[in-house]
Parts: sequence; structure tokens; C-alpha cells
Amino acid sequence: MNLTCDSFILLVKIPSMLRYLLFTGFFLFSTSVWAQFTIKGKVTDAETGDPIPFANVILKGTTTGITTDFEGNYFLSPSAISDSITVSYLGYIRQTKALRKDPDQTVNFQLRPESFELEAFVFEAGENPAFEIIRRASDRRKKL
Repeated sequence: MNLTCDSFILLVKIPSMLRYLLFTGFFLFSTSVWAQFTIKGKVTDAETGDPIPFANVILKGTTTGITTDFEGNYFLSPSAISDSITVSYLGYIRQTKALRKDPDQTVNFQLRPESFELEAFVFEAGENPAFEIIRRASDRRKKL
């Protein structure tokens, strides 16, 4: 078999072009298989309209969740959609909303403050425990 330089380059290029085509085809196929949903929104105070930073946003029945940013915004991109989304924050009533099966959706939350009352705490002032320690140390010094 008589190989010239041109035919050798052609033989080397064919496998690399085939690899490129296979890689491109695999990439296009895999992106459609791994299609994700996107859920975004904003969490605000229902009374003042102020954003609630660091609120917990969780897809119900999953371990997928995130916290809101400083402006109360959140963005989730799960691979599978849940039936509902829950938002909670300390001092506010937890809120859950149903999700659609749409790939892109916006779900905003307005959380209401939770009213709660702390029990009364009665503090009775007594003698400082340090005074007893000082008296004992002083009595021991006098004995020496």
C-alpha cells in the first residue's frame, strides 16, 4: 500500500471528525434528557412589603431548597418538579403554594408575621456569689 502525505492526513482527520460528530450528538441528546425546571420568585413581608432575606425556600417532599438573597429573591433549578413549594422564616407564618408542571414559573410569597408571646420571666436579685468567696478568702487570711 502506497501512502502519500495527503492520504495520511486524510486518514488521521476522519477519526477526529467522527469523534467530534459523536461528541456533538451526545451533547445535544444529553441536554434534552437533563432538561431542568426553573422556579424563581420574591419573598416579602405582607404588611410592609419589605424583602425578607435568608428565608428558607424548599420543594415539598424533596431535599431541594435554597435561601433568599438580600433582596428576598430566590432561584431554583431542580431536575424534577414537586407538587408544591414552601417558604419559612423565623417570626413569620410558614406558607406553601402549589406548583404547575411548567418548565419556567414565578412564585412570589408575602409572609405574614407570626404573633407570639413569651412567658414572663421573674428575676429575683440575691447576693452576688462572688461576695461569699471573698468573705471565705478573707477569713482564711485572718487565720494565718
